[in-house]
Amino acid sequence: MAKSVIYLHPYEDHTLGYTIADKINAQVIFIHAENALSNFDTYDVIGFGVGMDTGKKYKQLIKFIEKLPNVKNKKTFIFTTRRITSEIRMKKDYEIILNLLGNKGFTIINDFNTKGFNTISILKCIDEMNSSDGNHLP
Repeated sequence: MAKSVIYLHPYEDHTLGYTIADKINAQVIFIHAENALSNFDTYDVIGFGVGMDTGKKYKQLIKFIEKLPNVKNKKTFIFTTRRITSEIRMKKDYEIILNLLGNKGFTIINDFNTKGFNTISILKCIDEMNSSDGNHLP
């Protein structure tokens, strides 16, 4: 059986990451952990989860992936949870990450995006208004 890990950005709602980890029996490691890459060579399947609504989180994931060694025979997937999703932005974000992972030698097995709810900032208030009964924003 393949040994799996999911690297998560530490400031996200981790529900999706932990759900996926449970389904594939993967360890969860946050990308900012001091020893995040200490057992990297032991994993066969490596997932990356991050919200990309802000460029800061996206850039942090890119920097983390850039630190990874070149690999052979490793599979990878990426996923995001975001509330405001632009199809153009999502494709651009994924293209950069997927190209970087491909150049490192990974075999990309999946990439996907799910809608989520903001848990911080003014966007949380907008989400709450959109999801409440009665008045909805257009």
